[in-house]
Order: sequence, then C-alpha cells, then structure tokens
Amino acid sequence: MTIQEICRSVEDLLRDDKGGTNFSPAARYAVRMLLDYAERAAALEASGQDKDARITEQEKMIAALNQQVSFLRMTLYDAGA
Repeated sequence: MTIQEICRSVEDLLRDDKGGTNFSPAARYAVRMLLDYAERAAALEASGQDKDARITEQEKMIAALNQQVSFLRMTLYDAGA
C-alpha cells in the first residue's frame, strides 16, 4: 500500500465514521496534520531533491507539526482537559 492509499483510507475512516468511534474535533485535526505531513514527506522523497534540501524541508515540516501540537496542548489546557 502506498502512502497516498493509506492517507485516503484514513480520510475515509474519519469522514464515514461507521465504527461509531466518534473522533473528537481535536483528534480529527491531529490526524489531518499527520496525513498532511505524510503526503508532503512522500512528495518530497519523490521530488528528486538532494539529501540536504530534503532534510531542510523535513525540518521545516517537523517544526510546523511541533507548533501545531503546542497549540493543541494549550487548547486542551485552556479547556480544562
């Protein structure tokens, strides 16, 4: 299975919650961010850039994810969770 197929399967699961898992909005957002990261990482790998350029881009993506995690933590803290 390719990264794109996995991402599509996860998106389908979130969209059509047939299992009754009722993902919270925060969980949906976190999963969406991880899917975006996986898709960008796969595209970056396929781009043919040299190793240093790929590492730089990956570091930027990881920094963005860390920032999003911080925002989610602050939101949960503010909500009293």
